[in-house]
Amino acid sequence: MSLIYYNMVRQMSRRGDPVATVLFNTLQPFFRRRPPTTAEPTAKQLEKDIHGLLYGTKDGEIIIKNETPRAKGGVHEVIDNVRSGRTAVKGTVEESVDEGKK
Repeated sequence: MSLIYYNMVRQMSRRGDPVATVLFNTLQPFFRRRPPTTAEPTAKQLEKDIHGLLYGTKDGEIIIKNETPRAKGGVHEVIDNVRSGRTAVKGTVEESVDEGKK
């Protein structure tokens, strides 16, 4: 019901009703659907991007850097350049291994 009301107010606002314009401007932030710009992709989204790159359905690159190579552990950095031309560091993971205990 709220979407029906919002759409009616939006239509009246487009037709120039000043009261509807005020209501529309008040309600608009609650009904806008924008993807969050700072949200990091989930593991499932990264898997979809990797699959799309491997099978040629997406354009871009995904870079995984291992900054401290070890058999186990290290610092891993994932950069996902697939999403609409934006490049960002999507996550850094630090791991450590206790090597001195015998």
